[in-house]
Amino acid sequence: MNMGKLMLDSIDLHVHCGPDAFVERSVDALQLAQQASESGMKHVVIKSHQFCTAPLASMINKIVNKPVLVGSLVLNASVGGLNPEAVRVASKEGARIIWLPTTSAKADIEARSRNKEHKGKSEFSGIPVINVDGNLVPELKEILEIVKAHGLVLATGHISVPEIMAVAKESLGQRIKTILTHPLTKGFGQSFSVEQAQDLVNKGAFVEFCFNSCMPPMRMSPLEIVNLIKTLGADHCLLSTDLGQAYNPPPTEGFRMMLSQMVRFGLSEIELEKVVKINPDYLLFSK
Repeated sequence: MNMGKLMLDSIDLHVHCGPDAFVERSVDALQLAQQASESGMKHVVIKSHQFCTAPLASMINKIVNKPVLVGSLVLNASVGGLNPEAVRVASKEGARIIWLPTTSAKADIEARSRNKEHKGKSEFSGIPVINVDGNLVPELKEILEIVKAHGLVLATGHISVPEIMAVAKESLGQRIKTILTHPLTKGFGQSFSVEQAQDLVNKGAFVEFCFNSCMPPMRMSPLEIVNLIKTLGADHCLLSTDLGQAYNPPPTEGFRMMLSQMVRFGLSEIELEKVVKINPDYLLFSK
């Protein structure tokens, strides 16, 4: 199978790059745009845990003279958490994906606190998206209204399984394009089952698989990802890299590696076209 052909017009919906306030990244936004463009990729969504990346994407696209980068917003504490105004502004700036809390999610904080290295470093317990009765908090309801009105994509971030189920029930009920962010990857405070994922897929959700999970220390087998895509159906699955870590391959090279491994372990060209081209393009740009 021709990797160059598969790279052409492909879309990576989940990439980290510099500048980053807290960690070293393998590439900055300009390097990422140049490398992705040279590889023939159509778009790369850049994600920051600290700020809306839409203005950065806009400026870099002018420099490379190609709209390769797409902005997004993560609703962590640094932007005010579940902040409807931040979402409203991000939509006007060109952001296409709105992530629910990641590093500020209660589930994520609890998962990291189990690592002795992080214990005692913060008293912040996380941003809740549901109340004690299991209902969505008012701010999130307003955010969903904005996301729907502007045709944006909602991604679940690092919230817990009960939170995902509550959010997805509401978002899918409103026909909001919804991504389950690496729900079947261990290490993000989640323990989603295939049955739960299938139930939400049947309701219209898209399930994301990230190649980062195949890297140390997680080491998820590409064969496991291939089998899960075949089980859930490629029509509602996505392959992204979630790369940008200094200790991993640069995102564009990682994307090429991902395609190669998926082919090696049995994903067909038609299935690959769906998960890295057709489905991402639908999510980002369909009305």
